[in-house]
Amino acid sequence: METGTVVEFAVKGNSRLAVVDALEGKSSLKVTDTFGNSLTVALRDLEFCSKDYSLADRAPVSAGTLGDWRERARTARSEIDLATVWELYAGTSEPLALEALADCLWDSLTGERAYALFAALREDRLYFKAKGEKYEPRPQAQVEELRKQQAALANKEKVHVELIGRLQARFADRSAPLGAEELKRLESVKKFALWGDEAPDKNAGLELLKLLDRPQTEAGAFQLLVDCGLWHAHENLDVHRAGLLDGFEADLEAEAKSVARSPDPPHNVDLRRLESVTVDDDTTNEVDDALAVERLVDGRTKFWIHIADPGRWIVPGAPLDQEARRRGTTVYLPTGRFTMFPSSLAEGPFSLNPGVDTPALSFGCLLADDGALVAYEVVPSTIRVARRLNYHQAETLKSSGDPVLVSLAQTAQKREVWRRGQGAVMIHLPETQVKVDLTRNTVAVDVYSAEEARDWVAEFMVLAGEAAARYAAEKNVPILYRVQKPGDPVDVDHLPAGLVQEFAKVVSMTRSGLSVDPGPHAGLGLTSYVQATSPIRRYGDLVVHRQLKAAAAGEPAPYSSDDLASLAAELDPLNGQATKMERSADRYWVTEFLARNKGRPWTVVFLGWFREPDRLAQVLLEEIGYRVVMKLPKEKALGEVFSVKVAAADPRKELLTLVEA
Repeated sequence: METGTVVEFAVKGNSRLAVVDALEGKSSLKVTDTFGNSLTVALRDLEFCSKDYSLADRAPVSAGTLGDWRERARTARSEIDLATVWELYAGTSEPLALEALADCLWDSLTGERAYALFAALREDRLYFKAKGEKYEPRPQAQVEELRKQQAALANKEKVHVELIGRLQARFADRSAPLGAEELKRLESVKKFALWGDEAPDKNAGLELLKLLDRPQTEAGAFQLLVDCGLWHAHENLDVHRAGLLDGFEADLEAEAKSVARSPDPPHNVDLRRLESVTVDDDTTNEVDDALAVERLVDGRTKFWIHIADPGRWIVPGAPLDQEARRRGTTVYLPTGRFTMFPSSLAEGPFSLNPGVDTPALSFGCLLADDGALVAYEVVPSTIRVARRLNYHQAETLKSSGDPVLVSLAQTAQKREVWRRGQGAVMIHLPETQVKVDLTRNTVAVDVYSAEEARDWVAEFMVLAGEAAARYAAEKNVPILYRVQKPGDPVDVDHLPAGLVQEFAKVVSMTRSGLSVDPGPHAGLGLTSYVQATSPIRRYGDLVVHRQLKAAAAGEPAPYSSDDLASLAAELDPLNGQATKMERSADRYWVTEFLARNKGRPWTVVFLGWFREPDRLAQVLLEEIGYRVVMKLPKEKALGEVFSVKVAAADPRKELLTLVEA
């Protein structure tokens, strides 16, 4: 190998020119590259060597003149038109040497020209195919096909550049419009953010992330959608995965307006003579229950539980009914709710609003002195709510001697005692209330106020459920029972009184479910029980109403046992999904709340073990009534109170780490 020969080789994947200084052994060269670096290169690693070609001028090149040599090669490269060369040799079946191809371009072949043509042929993907050290012209049909492919690729790249430009404009200005193409591409990103590797259009989503130089991960996809203004930084992905719709399609809203004007004829009992009251939170919009006390001529007292009757408007199988069945239940999240029916109905004619005549399904109950249910009736009715109270108002009126509220409170307490005697499990743990305003970017977490009036109302709802179950059994009408098997026996007497004992009861409880066969509800202490008090927000309750009203009218039940079994198989997963989503959302926002208050200490109570071998404990954050799992490196006694601080909190990663302060 002569000194001054120009060679090319690869360094970490990048081609580099150099001149030969000397032969080093039999298999290597000593060279100087364009940067002035002295290198040793194996002969086998050479990609180009000027001595391999028949050159008109073999004048040696030095390290000092290599730069000029490279510039002359670049000039020669600009003179090469491979399309013209290919047209001259198209149809030639034999591979051609580089020198033969060069004859079509220049009168003589220099090292610079040889290198320029070598580089052009190496880059070529259209006209020639390398065959060893020679080059074979591609057939015309193949060139035409490759031209089409290259044109399509160029157009695709143009589309990508324009797409990136429009999205970059959107990042800078959220008011910048997104066209159909951008929305289509971003839809694939949404699917990837939601489903990851299981996303049906995963590759399209990954391609867009790559084009935008974003991390090709679910987190990267999420952030892209936030940057585009399509998602909020606190977007609830469970809502998207569950397919929950915020609002209703236009045709369903139109149907809602239509049915609101035309309820079924009121074949019902007029109970407007009773002073009916509702007791709810101030924020309650869907008022689905009211209570009344009736003094009978024989001196007994009948307690009426009035339940909203949306079935008066909603016909089985109608579009609104089908949508309600698909949703199954209203889902309540800290950021808002996803209702089973349009709000125009749920908060309007369906609700037991004060001062208007309202259809209801009413449960009239007579109780024994100990609180046992001894007689009941179920009647479609018309009522007029006289007073709408919040829990605090109800307690204040009861304390001042209001006869209706006093009677309701005393009877509710009597019923609780009776149910305890039947084995009911009463659990008294604080409940966390989470309120979020995304517009104002505020998160408030506290404990639901412990008004006794909440318990009064709950007792009467349980009473209505017992009456519904017994009435269905008496009339031999198929119904959806809510059943719960007894949990493992737990001896709480040896545990510290208060929160620890209450938590132990929670751990011992089994999950309840729907069944077409009557069975006990262990937690409530009832031999049979039916959920019938929330037909505006639970589809199963609406179906129960239809069965009960058919029985009351002496008509065939609209649903058979098989129908109800199929329905239970639909509704149980929907109810479970809703519960899971509500808990997940609460956990997310509690974590966000704690992250925003990371610097302050919190008081916790050690309730019990989550996984004792790993020292993972369940503790209650007293100020907000929320249970979390934390690691206890030190020994603690059950019920012990101590201070903790937040070491790490990231709701999106489901990360919350507490350590002792």
